[in-house]
Amino acid sequence: MGTPCNETDALLFAASTEIRIGDGRKISFWHTVWTAARRPKDIAPDVYSMSTRKNRKLHDALADNQWIRDIALHPTISLQHLQQFVDLWLIVRDVHLSPGVADTIRWKWTPNGEYFAASAYRASCTALLTLSSI
Repeated sequence: MGTPCNETDALLFAASTEIRIGDGRKISFWHTVWTAARRPKDIAPDVYSMSTRKNRKLHDALADNQWIRDIALHPTISLQHLQQFVDLWLIVRDVHLSPGVADTIRWKWTPNGEYFAASAYRASCTALLTLSSI
């Protein structure tokens, strides 16, 4: 059935959380903000569109550079594709997993870092008010 979230919800979640990489088994390689304050799919959208495995976990994607093997090569690779690939590769190459250490997610809108629906509602309202004043 999928998630009941749209892209705006996903972006709000990404902006509202801080990911600490452990073993990489809980973190989505493409869909989670685990590096550079942006999701890899936003850093390299054209490379993301070419990936044949968009739901890999970070642990599996980094194993033997599997994320690179998942990119289906097309005859129409552009300079933009290559630039995005290099931008992402420069980030990914410096990631080190910690075997046996669980990944953690910290919610930015509460002092203790735990998620509460009320804090998400407040963050959503604040974002909407900010956007409407632009």
